[in-house]
Amino acid sequence: MTYHPPNMSELAERAAGVQRLFEDVFSALGALSVTASDSSGAVTVTMRASGLGQIRIDPAVANPNQVDVLEDLVLQALRNAAHQLNEQAGETFGPDDLNLMNR
Repeated sequence: MTYHPPNMSELAERAAGVQRLFEDVFSALGALSVTASDSSGAVTVTMRASGLGQIRIDPAVANPNQVDVLEDLVLQALRNAAHQLNEQAGETFGPDDLNLMNR
């Protein structure tokens, strides 16, 4: 059996391709943003891959005697936004987009 050393030029090319892929992925992730609401629409949140962007609360649901209801609405809106963001990231970066062997 004969040993064939790796082609350094090809390895460097592949490494550069992987580096470009990661740069593209991080750039695209930074651009992801979703806006979601609770089921009533009283609380709306904007979430980015980097974190929470904004929360809007309809003043009609800001009753000091029902803080627990408001907390539930905020939590529901945040969960909806996180779910949408995960779906969007999955659609943007499906298995075909991460095929490193063909880069």
